[in-house]
Amino acid sequence: MLVVTVLVGVITLAEFADPRRMATMPGVVRLVAGHLTLALAAVTVWTIYLVNKTGPLAWVGSGVLAGTAAAGLFLFRRSRQPLPDATDDDDVHVVGPGVLVVHGAAAALTIVLAVAAAVGQQR
Repeated sequence: MLVVTVLVGVITLAEFADPRRMATMPGVVRLVAGHLTLALAAVTVWTIYLVNKTGPLAWVGSGVLAGTAAAGLFLFRRSRQPLPDATDDDDVHVVGPGVLVVHGAAAALTIVLAVAAAVGQQR
């Protein structure tokens, strides 16, 4: 599920990272960078967990996934707000809600599975 989330996330990034869109949303570049950094950290931690099967690493991975989800929710909220500096002539690409919903749903399922794996590791 993590791989599906990442693949849909790449599509979401390609949709979201329109330079005209980014220019009209102050501060969003840092938020996107933070979300991507946390996502890469989550993939790294979970890959190490799958190789080593250590319980604490499963909880660390779940925590990093939760941080990634929080940043993603902030991005989703920002993407739904009207673009303050955009004019009708700017032709700023709007990210379709479908790709965001699919990415968010895959991420939510990934978090549920991660926590279940961490709980199961303790038994």
